[in-house]
Amino acid sequence: MKRLCSVLLLIVMIISVGVMPRENATADTQREQMTQEKNNIEKREDDALYKYNTLLKCWAYDGVVSDTNAAFPAFYGGAYIDEEKNLVIQVTSLDEGIKKYFSDLIDINNVRFENVKYSYSELLEEHSRIKKVLYKEKKNNLEKLVVGVGLKLVANSVRVYLDCDNNMLENKDFVRKMEEILDVSDRIIFEAEEKITPVDALYPGDSIHYRSVGFWAVDNNGDYGIVTAPHHTIYSGSSVYVGGTCFGNAATAYPEGNCDAVFVKCNNSNFLPTRYVPTAGFYLSSTDTIYVCERTMVYKRGNTTGYTYGMVDDVCCATPKVNDAVRAFLYVESGDSGGIVAAGGNSYYRYANGLIFGSSTNTVCYYSKVQNVLSTLGVSLY
Repeated sequence: MKRLCSVLLLIVMIISVGVMPRENATADTQREQMTQEKNNIEKREDDALYKYNTLLKCWAYDGVVSDTNAAFPAFYGGAYIDEEKNLVIQVTSLDEGIKKYFSDLIDINNVRFENVKYSYSELLEEHSRIKKVLYKEKKNNLEKLVVGVGLKLVANSVRVYLDCDNNMLENKDFVRKMEEILDVSDRIIFEAEEKITPVDALYPGDSIHYRSVGFWAVDNNGDYGIVTAPHHTIYSGSSVYVGGTCFGNAATAYPEGNCDAVFVKCNNSNFLPTRYVPTAGFYLSSTDTIYVCERTMVYKRGNTTGYTYGMVDDVCCATPKVNDAVRAFLYVESGDSGGIVAAGGNSYYRYANGLIFGSSTNTVCYYSKVQNVLSTLGVSLY
């Protein structure tokens, strides 16, 4: 019996030794497949964004690239990225001539065309008209509910963000009154949204500089520093501290307008510039920025919530504070203002895309476009 048990034990050991490597090999193969799939998805999205930015460069006025102020073709309706990471180009009409127009500018492999009713220029014109309500003195209580104006290109529409709940939007009488006040067309949709508040709420006793570093930059004098969101609490000449140590002094602050940003010149040699984004594990490009389109994945890092990622929801959002912002589904909390938002590239190398300035809920983030930040501050990426 003992001999039989010994034989059986030996057989089990031999089988175990033979099986374990195969199990490990299977797990390794699965991990490799998952990594390869992730890399392929990132590559497709990066390729789509490259094509989108190439189009913007072709349409630029005097070499100034913009996603809202350009010589857009009359038949162009907008663009977004679909679930398969194809670039979807919307057009008001589609024929071989229009396909050839785009194929002469970009590779249209993995590009999908979609027929829409309104051109991008028409949407921007309507957006501009509604935006005036946002900034004018509001005497009507219903006008005060307008907290933002943006675009929903997937729906080929301008969207108006209202400080209300979904139950109010289901009230036909309320919607009718809002439509009368705004003199809306069928290209406008309403969306419930809470009021946008600064991401870092500064209470008595808080450190005034408890916000987030955006990215390192260089001013016209060749001086290094960081860019962050000043709100209305960092002024020109303000001393800015990091953990009780003076980092440097703020240049002219721009808390509203095209962006919420300020350049803080570094006067302390103990702080060294870097492009590495901890936890996220990628480096920022030192030469290029990127424009995103609707449904692009973006990656952010802030002082409070650290590294998270999410999806772009609106690339042309006007708020009471910043008139050309991006709205994204990103997790943010108090203290994340000024944090970096990046996009494109891959897991090791991405492009600066924006600077966080506010949120309406913890899962809805608003950020300034990095192109507006750089041009307003007169700085360049480090």
